[in-house]
Amino acid sequence: MIAHSRIHPAGPADAHDISFLVGGLLHEITNTARVQAFHFYLDETTVRLGEFLQQTRYFTFLARENEGRALRFITLCKSYALYAEGRLGILPKLYVHPEYRSRHSGHRLLAQGTIFGAARGCKHLRSLRRRCRNLIKPWCFINVKTWPLAAAAS
Repeated sequence: MIAHSRIHPAGPADAHDISFLVGGLLHEITNTARVQAFHFYLDETTVRLGEFLQQTRYFTFLARENEGRALRFITLCKSYALYAEGRLGILPKLYVHPEYRSRHSGHRLLAQGTIFGAARGCKHLRSLRRRCRNLIKPWCFINVKTWPLAAAAS
């Protein structure tokens, strides 16, 4: 059950579980698009993600059930933009396992990402995902000071 999950900052030790979820995501994309656009190799993705996390190129939050099963994750990275008043947090991916969708389970991850971005000097976060955009309209931007879910989570 989603209420019995915990979100924590991911480290290299979590790379395999997150990569497994990425594999599920790419499988969904391939089935929906009916095009093999990605070549996914769990071991290679695990190594790559572990390096990203170790080098702090990527910041990831992972939600697990109390039993330890990985359920969902959000990835963030930093960029800069004049229109964003300097630092801009980018949300390349928010993924929720299909069993846990439509339960507002992504909102907690977005709130965590917003708090994290604000703590690192980002005034705005931008989602690259259409599904996330539905949560953070307009223009797929979050103002980290005024987004209501971030205020509720802190």
